[in-house]
Amino acid sequence: MDPNDLVSLGNVRRDYGDISNLLLSIEYTGIRVPLTYYPEGDRNILWDGHRRLLCVKIINVVHNIKENDPGIHARAIYDHLILDNASVNVSILGDVGHQPIEDVPVFKMAPPKGSSYAAEFQLVCAAEGLRAPLNPIDESRAMAELLGMGKKGSYVAQLLGKSESYVSRRSRLIELHPDFKAAIASGDLSPRAAEELLTLEDDTDESLRKSIIGATTQRRIRVKVAAANAAHKIEHQPALDIVEQDLGVADPLTLLQREEARLAVEEACKSMHRAYTLYSLVDKKPDIESLQEVASWLTS
Repeated sequence: MDPNDLVSLGNVRRDYGDISNLLLSIEYTGIRVPLTYYPEGDRNILWDGHRRLLCVKIINVVHNIKENDPGIHARAIYDHLILDNASVNVSILGDVGHQPIEDVPVFKMAPPKGSSYAAEFQLVCAAEGLRAPLNPIDESRAMAELLGMGKKGSYVAQLLGKSESYVSRRSRLIELHPDFKAAIASGDLSPRAAEELLTLEDDTDESLRKSIIGATTQRRIRVKVAAANAAHKIEHQPALDIVEQDLGVADPLTLLQREEARLAVEEACKSMHRAYTLYSLVDKKPDIESLQEVASWLTS
């Protein structure tokens, strides 16, 4: 089938990752696993093989560019490509596009019975290792789509071999600020740590978002979220104006820093109290009266 006759719809995978090796493989050995599609009216809807189809289209574009300008550099070729959230090693572009791919092997399937089938199929394939793992945000999007279609959390959990609470938490990551989602997709923020952000009351401050992404660990993110929510509460409650006057500032970021410090010291106090208890068991009693006074002031 002519690759231009296939329509790529319903793919939950937004991040195609690095397709350099796949490009080279298709260039030299062709497509060894047929693309799967189903007819819908006058269209042929792609069911499986979105990355392979993208590679075919890139190879054909590179071929046309080289035909028009045989001496063109790889970097110039790269600048002409539309990669659709995929990445390609520029250095390989000189090795692809020798011949256009005018036909691709395909397998025709019966149209799916429901609109949720594509998301279910891709989730199961990724979970079972039949396809590359889904980006955490793509997985979240797929789960949210299924839940939005009326599927129960227990059903989605069974598909993935996960708990229902996992589905409940992870499906909401798609609701986070784009900066957080980009950090999760790039690996700068772990999905587990990002779950702490679901309770963040206000994500409009760019400095706060950068601070949270830079925190990296779940515990530090939890502290920053708690501090940010406390600062947000202080800023928006008139009854607490006296606190702002006492601080001499009304800047939310300054309030956030104070709350972070307070929470950090509270954690230190708890650790010291635990240590005090352990020392007491062996008749060792370190002097922590000053630290207890600080704890009393902080929690008052």
